[in-house]
Amino acid sequence: MSETGASKAIRALEQMWAKVDAIRAANVPASGSPPEGSFTIHEYAERYSLPYATAASQLRRLAAKNVIQTGVFSGVSSGGKLAQLRYYWAE
Repeated sequence: MSETGASKAIRALEQMWAKVDAIRAANVPASGSPPEGSFTIHEYAERYSLPYATAASQLRRLAAKNVIQTGVFSGVSSGGKLAQLRYYWAE
């Protein structure tokens, strides 16, 4: 029996989600907490005496090259408020 266009689309969508699930399982910590040794853009900027925008740009480029990993977790902002923060870490 020939596969219809709709069933092909459903199969392709299921395959795509399976790939995303595998990537997420390998790269998103299950605990919901940032990995030990991770840091925020603000911490990176302070450590290397960089403007925030420069630090953010450098970290985006490193993450794009898969040199470092990144993820968003709940944390305390530099203003002392609970916020969703992007963390970076090396594996």
